Formats: sequence, C-alpha cells, structure tokens
Amino acid sequence: LAPCTKELFASYERALEREHVPSPELLKAYESKVGAMIFAAPAARFECAYGIGICARCITFPTAEMDAHADRIIAYMAQHATDEIQFDGHAPRASLFTMYSDSDWNVAHSTTG
Repeated sequence: LAPCTKELFASYERALEREHVPSPELLKAYESKVGAMIFAAPAARFECAYGIGICARCITFPTAEMDAHADRIIAYMAQHATDEIQFDGHAPRASLFTMYSDSDWNVAHSTTG
C-alpha cells in the first residue's frame, strides 16, 4: 500500500470541475482529515507530503473520491506509524541534509531522470 496512487491527481482534476455541492457532513469530515494529515506531514511523513498536498488543494470542494484518497493516506500513515528516518550526527557531512523522493508515486520517468 502506497500513500497515494496515480489516480489521485485525476480525482483532483475531476473535483476541480465542481459539478456538485459537497454535503456539510463531507466538508466537515474532509477538512478534519486533511488538517490532521497536514499536522503530521512536516515532522514525520515526507513520503506522504505529495498526496496530502493534493488533498489539501480541494479542501473547500471535496468529493467522495477525494475523501477515499484521504482515507488511503491515513491508513498508510497508521500502518507505517513506527517507520522512521534516523540521522547519524557523527557521519561525514552530517550537517548536510539531502533527500530524494518519488513523491507522486507514479511509474513513469520523472523530470529529473
């Protein structure tokens, strides 16, 4: 289970069309979910940041489809709650932080290689 799938952005683009008005219940639940994910992402969940960002883009016009994507990300975060990134402060060049990520979890080649 990955935090998001290639369908996430397509779902977001469909949400942008705003062909429906979300129910107050969906709005409240979605805002709460996305807010909780945003809170966790900067400190510990780098691999989820892309998916969370896409979910956050439609926080005022969520769809059931986007809600399902948010549920998937939350499930991933719960299933990987004990995963961690460790840094060795005594390693050579320890003061430098370099990170690479396949953040959109797509199978196609990225723009950088």
